[in-house]
Amino acid sequence: MDRAQEDELLKFAEEHPDVLCKDAPLEILEECSHDAEPTPFLESFFETGFKKWFAKKTGYDITPPRYEITNAILLLHFRANKMYTYHVLNEKNPHSEQMFFSNEELN
Repeated sequence: MDRAQEDELLKFAEEHPDVLCKDAPLEILEECSHDAEPTPFLESFFETGFKKWFAKKTGYDITPPRYEITNAILLLHFRANKMYTYHVLNEKNPHSEQMFFSNEELN
């Protein structure tokens, strides 16, 4: 993924914190499948989306504690990896109606 694509996807995370899993960018799902741990770009992507989702959910523009952000990044990365597997295997995605940047129901 080149820098222009990364910038576009970071903008997507910033502007669409309430996107559903079924509408998540396929490029992100595929990128998650390449590594067991999120890359620095994926960390930024999930952190951006999670913080915006959290602010929208709470109604306050506050930053969650660092441990909560780190936990969310790992959980969101893991779910995105599973979602890519469902896509490749052409199986039903049980997460499709969940908010993509939400860590609810993942703990």
